[in-house]
Amino acid sequence: WETELLVQAVNQAAQDIGIKLTSQVAETLAESIGNDSRLLYTEMEKLRLYLASSSNIPLNITIVNQLVRNTNHNTLQLAAAIKTGDSAKALGILADLIGAGEPGLRIVATLTGQFRTWLWVKMMMESGERNPQAIAQGAEVNNPKRIHFLQQEVKSLSIEQFVFSLPLLLELEVSLKQGASEILTLQTKIIELCQIYHKIRNFST
Repeated sequence: WETELLVQAVNQAAQDIGIKLTSQVAETLAESIGNDSRLLYTEMEKLRLYLASSSNIPLNITIVNQLVRNTNHNTLQLAAAIKTGDSAKALGILADLIGAGEPGLRIVATLTGQFRTWLWVKMMMESGERNPQAIAQGAEVNNPKRIHFLQQEVKSLSIEQFVFSLPLLLELEVSLKQGASEILTLQTKIIELCQIYHKIRNFST
């Protein structure tokens, strides 16, 4: 849904930095970095330095994949794995993120943003709202075209599941800021989050 906008942002950043990208490389960067503009310019500067030191050898996908961390995409995959209650898959993705040097607090921030968006979309669906623009505004989603996909993602889940997730993510953030063991704390909380979605619970009790 948002690939075209992300690619436009990548091409604009490349123009600002002063480097040329093929369409394939631009798409790869868009997928890897997502909508994190600060990270985008950081990675673009890294590519500029590489080109300057390599006599302007054209960038290809192999080089870009070696230089640019694909952590934004992976953290969203982690959120999706949690939402399906697949703790084994979630822990595997977490291990990949940690192995790539992704800071724990950044992982938590991305997860919190995703679960908050899912909660808002679900709440507005339950309230009877059908206008994608109105849902996008309430959920702070920039592109209303994304709403259809978000609605599909939350269709089979309950508001309560998302409500119960956010305090766990807050506890995780606080623990990390207080200096708790990053890997162990992340693993523990992600298992707890997966358990919320692992089986259908009677939330009315």
